[in-house]
Amino acid sequence: RLLFVAEAVALAHVGRPLVLARWAREAGYEVHFACGERYAPLVREAGFDPIHLTTIVPESFYGRVSRGAFFYTARELEGYVPAERALLARINPDLVIGDFRLSLDISTTLAGVPLLALINAHWSPAAACRFPAPNQGLYARIPAGFREHLFERLRPLAFRIFAAPLNRVRRRFGLPALADFRELYAAGTHCAYLDLPDLEPLARPAPAGHFYLGPVVWAPGEAT
Repeated sequence: RLLFVAEAVALAHVGRPLVLARWAREAGYEVHFACGERYAPLVREAGFDPIHLTTIVPESFYGRVSRGAFFYTARELEGYVPAERALLARINPDLVIGDFRLSLDISTTLAGVPLLALINAHWSPAAACRFPAPNQGLYARIPAGFREHLFERLRPLAFRIFAAPLNRVRRRFGLPALADFRELYAAGTHCAYLDLPDLEPLARPAPAGHFYLGPVVWAPGEAT
């Protein structure tokens, strides 16, 4: 029994697990699919009965992205966890597959259910860290060349600060904080990279449980 959980702030986070859910159904697994209302029609078109799970609206998500802020507030994430735990108790899955549902590692760990996280390889903690310096706030006042040099030195601290809301929630539920937000993206029993290793290579060996699954591409009309 497989439970797919998609964070419906972007089509990719629903389309990718929807393709995998279709493959799993064709292979004979019992499949359940949970997501927000925005993309629930796509789930129905694929022949699944979508389970409603609250997701923040994309406008809030992308508004925070544009400001260089973390995607969620601690209060929002704290609300996610009880809803997920209730879903896990009702479905009783053997495996949960999540796409950008960052609270799932908390819920599945508390429930003792294995979690497979879906991410792109460049978000892996083992990937080369090529993220540019932000150009908002204080950084906007710093010349570009020096800004990149400064951010290179501050990046570990910046990543830890960026992840602070989710780490606060993890600690409230008795789980340890993680070093930076890339570890939080990949948190789970297993982590699948939806890329080819030749196109998105890692800079060092992948953490235990991480592997390349390869591209998973959804397109309109392909979900059925």
